[in-house]
Amino acid sequence: MEYQLHIRNRQELCEPSLYNTLIEAIALGNTQLNDIYKKTQYDKSKISVYLKNLIELQILEREFSVLSGSKEQAASMRGLYRITDNFFRFWYSFVFPNLSDLETGDAEGVFSYSILPELNSFSSHVFETVCREFVRKKNRLGELPFRISRLGRWWGKLNKAISVDNGKTKLSSVDCEIDIVAVDAKSENYILGECKFRNSEMGAPDLGRLIEKSSVAKRGATVRYALFSKSGFSERLSVQANEDANIMLFSLADIIQ
Repeated sequence: MEYQLHIRNRQELCEPSLYNTLIEAIALGNTQLNDIYKKTQYDKSKISVYLKNLIELQILEREFSVLSGSKEQAASMRGLYRITDNFFRFWYSFVFPNLSDLETGDAEGVFSYSILPELNSFSSHVFETVCREFVRKKNRLGELPFRISRLGRWWGKLNKAISVDNGKTKLSSVDCEIDIVAVDAKSENYILGECKFRNSEMGAPDLGRLIEKSSVAKRGATVRYALFSKSGFSERLSVQANEDANIMLFSLADIIQ
């Protein structure tokens, strides 16, 4: 049995090469069942069985959009697959695909050309999780404008104005994601959050793109916006937040404290 599937004393799995291929595909961003099928070319029914085994071993989890209903969650084709353990995710993102180079001693080359350019992107998923936990903590302490009933990530289709000929615009249904959506029990209050783990400040355009997604909220609801940034915020955005109580800014220092 290969090392990857031995850690934490998890039970031994048959066909480790197949499991390794599935985990690697998910680590590389193929999180929907159809994407995993296209990446691996394994039979979909077979993939479903092996994914279920990995979920039972708590190597994977199946994630649903925070506003999805019970019918959607019951559908076998819905939901995204995520690696639960960040060590596993790092191993299958960077170590497993570069084993041959690492075995020849080229650790510095792998780090410089394969890991370092993608490190912020890799860490952004962890940062999003930390930000959601930060919001949960503020909810427990009663430090939010309302009591949260549901909190998580959202993805789906929204109508968005796009430019067409002669400077005109039209509405088009596009795929969108929101890092954090928090809702009260009656769906009368929402917090939409954007998390950026990058080496540049967040600015007014980041807020603007988040506001464009506000149609995810129930009509008539109050929507607030929360921005979480590793590298701080532009002066313009900071001034805007000071003048509008519905805009909340949280730096990395705020989250750590």
